[in-house]
Amino acid sequence: VLGDRKFWTLAIGFALIPFAVSGLHLHFVAYLADIGISPARAGAIAGIGGASLALARIATGLLIDRIFAPYVAAAMMGASAVALAILGLFGPPAAILGAVAVGISIGAELDLIGYLVSRYFRRDHFGKIYGWLYSSVLIGSAATPVAYGLIADWTGSYQIALYLASTLLGLVGMLFLTLPQFTQVTEG
Repeated sequence: VLGDRKFWTLAIGFALIPFAVSGLHLHFVAYLADIGISPARAGAIAGIGGASLALARIATGLLIDRIFAPYVAAAMMGASAVALAILGLFGPPAAILGAVAVGISIGAELDLIGYLVSRYFRRDHFGKIYGWLYSSVLIGSAATPVAYGLIADWTGSYQIALYLASTLLGLVGMLFLTLPQFTQVTEG
């Protein structure tokens, strides 16, 4: 498995998704306050992001049952990348769009891991491969809050972090498009 390009494509992609959005998710209310949104409104907008996360989990499952999963993943990450870029460009009027983008990205990732592992790799190694890929999520999740906080401290705003998140999600979307069609995976 460690010599398989599909594994490394997934590992990199699943590390970059949380690196792009977990820190932004954690710092989102502070970012909204920095761009002039009141604390009460920022909290409400962040709540919309949470609802989007839950809905994205359901939507991801429904979509990947009907459409080639890497296409679904690429579309979700690409749409989130565009939404975060719009937030960066237009600020407060696009705040809800940014919250939805964060929710979609986080909501889709874990559903995609299990599904893609079951389609690309032998099922008798499912737990081990899922664990490795989930570890890449944890690494991305652990690194990003500190990174985004440092960016905000050094630059005086979260703007660079926002554009970094947008860029990374765009790259992840392109990575998913490099994945091959599913083949029959045999047991044993």
